[in-house]
Amino acid sequence: WYLNGTALTTSAVYVGVNTSTLNINNATLAMNGGSYKCVITGTCNPSATTNTVILTVNALPVANIISAGTTTFCPGDSVRLVSNTAAGFTYQWMNNGVPITGATDTAYWAKVTGNYTCVVTNANNCSQTSNSISVNTIAAPAAAITASGPTTLCQGGSVTLNANTGSGITYYWKVNGIYITGATTASYTPTMSGSYTIYEYNGICYATSAPVVVTINPLPATAITFAGNGNFCQGDSLQLNAPACTGCTFVWRDNGIAIPNATGSSYFATTSGNYSITVTSAANCTATSTNAAITSVVSPAATITTIGSPTICSGSNITLYANIGNGLTYQWMLNGTNIGGATASTYTTASAGSYTVLVTNNATCATLSNPTLVNILATPTATITPAGPTTFCQGSSVSLFSNTAPGYTYQWQINNINIPGADSSVYIDTASGNITVTVSNGPCATVSAPVAVNANALPASVITSTNSHNTICYGQTLTLLVPSVSGFTYQWSDTGVSIPGANFPYLAITDSGTYTVTVSNGSGCYATSMPIHVRADTALNPVIYYNSTNNNLYTGNSYYTYQWYLNGTAVPYATAYTYTPTAAGTVTVEVSDSLGCSQMSKVFTTSIKHLLKASDIRLYPNPATSVVNVDAPVPVSVTIFSLQGAEIMHQDNAKVLDITPLANGIYMIKVFDQDGNVIKNERLVKNNW
Repeated sequence: WYLNGTALTTSAVYVGVNTSTLNINNATLAMNGGSYKCVITGTCNPSATTNTVILTVNALPVANIISAGTTTFCPGDSVRLVSNTAAGFTYQWMNNGVPITGATDTAYWAKVTGNYTCVVTNANNCSQTSNSISVNTIAAPAAAITASGPTTLCQGGSVTLNANTGSGITYYWKVNGIYITGATTASYTPTMSGSYTIYEYNGICYATSAPVVVTINPLPATAITFAGNGNFCQGDSLQLNAPACTGCTFVWRDNGIAIPNATGSSYFATTSGNYSITVTSAANCTATSTNAAITSVVSPAATITTIGSPTICSGSNITLYANIGNGLTYQWMLNGTNIGGATASTYTTASAGSYTVLVTNNATCATLSNPTLVNILATPTATITPAGPTTFCQGSSVSLFSNTAPGYTYQWQINNINIPGADSSVYIDTASGNITVTVSNGPCATVSAPVAVNANALPASVITSTNSHNTICYGQTLTLLVPSVSGFTYQWSDTGVSIPGANFPYLAITDSGTYTVTVSNGSGCYATSMPIHVRADTALNPVIYYNSTNNNLYTGNSYYTYQWYLNGTAVPYATAYTYTPTAAGTVTVEVSDSLGCSQMSKVFTTSIKHLLKASDIRLYPNPATSVVNVDAPVPVSVTIFSLQGAEIMHQDNAKVLDITPLANGIYMIKVFDQDGNVIKNERLVKNNW
């Protein structure tokens, strides 16, 4: 045998090269296409050559399938399996190696358990079997309901519905197709009529049971009705009525005991008692009403009382009080005649006469009271006569006189409030207000018209100062002040001597002294203030010196307080006698004495440069949850790195670092001075534990 004009030799590829049949190994077909022929040698003819055959080796198609969803599902569900596609391809889907009838599309919906493959054939009729995909169907849980008893019951009874149980099953109860909130256990006790089902879920598949119909028959209505409030006069009766109820039976009870032959829907009560009705419906559901308290009422009491004597003063009135009780109504009478509209338990009158009251209870039982006689007396007059002006300055007074008569008593008031001890016909008043007097002749009293008294207040004369120490600091002015009021006049004095021209509500002074002010309000009232003592302070003159031994600065005198400044900015906590600068620049110090006076020194220029050390800087807290505080004597920069060296965060002039965005973990934190030198390098732990 020859391939493309070259004789073949026997090998793993070619078998039978010297026989009438040549076998070509199929595994190498892709390499063995070409022009084949055979040379035949025999005894009759030394050789003969066959015709040439062109062998074409076609490539196998690619066969690969994927699933378009989960391959584990419930019965009735499916998963779509999809094969690769190409022009001229045909398909045959297999389950466990068996062809699936009609499954010749590029995709197949698998619905049953099995190992699925697809045989892909190309246009040259070369076929390839795909990879295998395993599909599993999981059985749905059995869902059924068993009732613990009859499912037709009366309101107040109960029946428990029990679902079949199993491992890993969750439960959801429904009534009339609607989920019941919170009903997620294997049992449920219905509280309403309806069609109940159980929805069971095993984590993958679910099932719904056949419905169980529960009928809860309502209890019959038992509310007892009657006319009025349940009270009636002795000797009468009261009709009690049960609600209308078709097909119901009735049993009336008094204090819980059945009343013989009382089986109708109505009952006439003739005695007091607690009545109830037991009603049984056509569905054989029974209910008993609450007790209706029925009272056979005797006639009410009828009395009249007054607060104090029934004798009143002319121009005043008196209130008559009838006895009170539940359900009582009233009708007042004067001299035996009804008073129109007088139907309350009280009656107020200014007229003399004989008064009675007719008291009726809620059972229309009535009683007439005994009469009460009302008498009227004349009232005294009440006047006030001032003995002098009723307008004066505080500290003065005016005498007020009331009219007098035998047997009169008095009580003076200011602004309608009784004045303790002011109970004579004369009152000496020293305060502003409306003064009245009550004049009594026994049971009757009259209040006079008011007399307005004005005790004009003395003007305010309390001195305040612009300096709480009342000290005039060197080179400054102290201002003394009193309240400024339009129309007031002022005169300032020093040690009792009037200061010429000092006639304002303020006085600016530069010298020590003892100062007062006299204030007049223009109404003849004046007041002189308490004296205020002022002291003028001397100059402080602070000077800054350099101590080369301690490498610090200090002031030349001893002062009360200190505040050092670097480049015009107050240095925090630099409030001692000495100060060590932290950077080059201009230094000043502000000092004060015990009187509160202060003065700034002249500028002292320093070239000192602060050399930071790691111990100068404190980072806290560490570990941290949200922020890291940076304490350093001079401005520093801070950078946070990951453990791999990546920069996470950087902040110049750092005081507080917000690390809330960082994930929990370990970081490196470096502190740099103003020249970019690393001063501190340590680990930072971030956590929210």
